[in-house]
Amino acid sequence: MKIDIKKKYRTKAGHDVVIYQVRAEGVYPVHGAIGSQVQSWTADGSLVCGGYIDELDLVEVKEKRSGWINIYSMPQQGDFRGAGMYNTRELADDRASENRIACIRVTYTDGEGL
Repeated sequence: MKIDIKKKYRTKAGHDVVIYQVRAEGVYPVHGAIGSQVQSWTADGSLVCGGYIDELDLVEVKEKRSGWINIYSMPQQGDFRGAGMYNTRELADDRASENRIACIRVTYTDGEGL
């Protein structure tokens, strides 16, 4: 895993982490903080170089998302105006065609199932 400043991280012990930089010089190019404690990690998020596993190693926090999907039994020409995921049930209802058989809420974690 390569640490990305745009993603969220926490330690293996469950502490929230703020990443300030990921391209500093040296063996520990990732700089951040755990609460008020300043810390540095290797490029892959390890606290200690050399494969030693530490409770302060970084793990990515995957965002959970949810939305509404219209379901059709046999798509007819034009039914795909309702295809896709919608943020609200109301929006899914608005975009559905008459052939919809269900509208379901789906909750997933980013990157899941890829």
